[in-house]
Amino acid sequence: MANLSVRIPDQLDFALEVVAKKQERNKSFFIRKALESYLEDFHDYQTAKTEYAKYLTGGKKTVALKDLAKDLGIKLHHYRK
Repeated sequence: MANLSVRIPDQLDFALEVVAKKQERNKSFFIRKALESYLEDFHDYQTAKTEYAKYLTGGKKTVALKDLAKDLGIKLHHYRK
């Protein structure tokens, strides 16, 4: 496992320390989880951006929400017909 040194503002360190103590975890745990979450979101964003570009260049085929829900076997409780 890699070792990394990071500088953060005192206020952020204090907030992290409070959460770490309340959850009985070390600060590294929360930093690692936050970084994992950010990287996953970034990957999802990049994928969405790429797929949207394909959508725009591919004729903009869309599916109505009610049809998609039907195909997936999902009941839409608040869908107005």
